[in-house]
Amino acid sequence: MSGMSRTGTGNEPFPRPWGVMASVSYQYSPSGGFEIVLCRDAARRFPWHLHAAHEVAGAALSGGLVLETPFGARRIRTGECFRIPRLRAHRLTLDPGTTLLTVCRASAPAAATVWRLSAARAVCAGLCPDCREQPLCARLLDTAPLTENLPAATPIQSVCSLLLSDPATPRPLARLAALTGYSPWHFLRRFRRETGLTPHAFQMLGRLRLARALLRTDTALAETAAAAGFTDQSHMHKAFRRQHNLTPKQFRLASLRLEA
Repeated sequence: MSGMSRTGTGNEPFPRPWGVMASVSYQYSPSGGFEIVLCRDAARRFPWHLHAAHEVAGAALSGGLVLETPFGARRIRTGECFRIPRLRAHRLTLDPGTTLLTVCRASAPAAATVWRLSAARAVCAGLCPDCREQPLCARLLDTAPLTENLPAATPIQSVCSLLLSDPATPRPLARLAALTGYSPWHFLRRFRRETGLTPHAFQMLGRLRLARALLRTDTALAETAAAAGFTDQSHMHKAFRRQHNLTPKQFRLASLRLEA
């Protein structure tokens, strides 16, 4: 890892600082199958997105937020939790003063992927000391993985798998539609109905996902942008700001890799 990302010492379960950004920080496992995100005292909106390989469990430690999915909206108040299965499009709008903790983990974790859960529980419990009997954020780790994922295989899901496996390659709408045998208009309608996103937005999220992984290595920003399929570094910068409210460099600084 570069000097822009810190790791644990081996004597403590997690590094003491929650990143260097004032409002959001990330702690993630080396395998990529586990991540804790803490958004503190922030009023922000996370645009429509989905998680390709992880389910999400979240808790409002203070304030509140609105969670939207293609199936409707739900108000999450202080002390309440929510869960989102992988590949479920959603949007979060946080009230001013909200502190949100989310835990992202592989939907079907293998032994090597469920990374130091006991240490993660200890860190989460420390974030809400006023509920020592059953810490709110520790509950996010103690629930069984969700079994709700994608429906049975469909032509649309095959396209989704293709876009996730190779997000950097440009794929025009007409070419994607041809893979399913649908007309472009029918393909677009079916894709939005099954994923909650347009094919373009879905592929953009795949590119951002790849860029995030590269940013957590020594890969240069310009090289990251090219490898992830952005037209240039400025394009990646704008997409990052729009989706994460952070620049790529700020995301790298806010990410803490944890030793296995």
